[in-house]
Amino acid sequence: MIYDVCVIGGGPAGMFSTFYSASRRLNTVLIEGNHELGGRLNLFLNYEIYDIPGQFGILAQNYKKALIEQLKVSKANVFLGEIVEEIEKIDELFYVTTSKQTILAKTVIAATGNGFSEVKRIEHAHISEKIQYDPPAFKQYDGPIAVIGHTPMAADWAIQLMGYGNAVTLYTDQELNLQSILMDGLANNNIPVYDFADFNDRAYVAVFCHIGSKKRTIDFKGRIKQRDNGLTSFADIL
Repeated sequence: MIYDVCVIGGGPAGMFSTFYSASRRLNTVLIEGNHELGGRLNLFLNYEIYDIPGQFGILAQNYKKALIEQLKVSKANVFLGEIVEEIEKIDELFYVTTSKQTILAKTVIAATGNGFSEVKRIEHAHISEKIQYDPPAFKQYDGPIAVIGHTPMAADWAIQLMGYGNAVTLYTDQELNLQSILMDGLANNNIPVYDFADFNDRAYVAVFCHIGSKKRTIDFKGRIKQRDNGLTSFADIL
């Protein structure tokens, strides 16, 4: 079978791209490396999202559910647990080789976002019995909270968690290279940042560990037509 469109990535962008493509009567297939759809939504299912038009403050798990229901309507083919290993263009067709098969398509949409990620929650499990990964759970506490994380997202969480405790402290093991808005947020909320090596859970009633991940995504540069946002425009397809 030769598909009109092959979408790589089963996160929000990939799911909606698949729905939109199939709704335009294009024979569409979606490939996702994980064994479930949702992409990075799966890392923060209880996180409230505020930057989706018309869905202010929607929980990630509810947004994921709505996207999946929308995707089902499209009746597009969906392959889960297949990692894209190679993309080759021969004549006018793309040969997308996954860990299980080779798919032929006229157009490829790279909706991989930050990349196929493997969650690494266990790496901090030995540090403290107080560690949690679900921010809403902190509403039950009334006391100082520690945040452990090694990406700018950890600073964002620290700022949001200010509403759950009397004080929040951020611990990291590397330079975060924060945007000015996050730096201002830490300063305005009096959130100190310490070296991870100095962490001790005795001073905190709870500890939030920002989930780490590592990318496993092939480099699409030079393989398929891309715009600045990494996606092939539907205007290039229709």
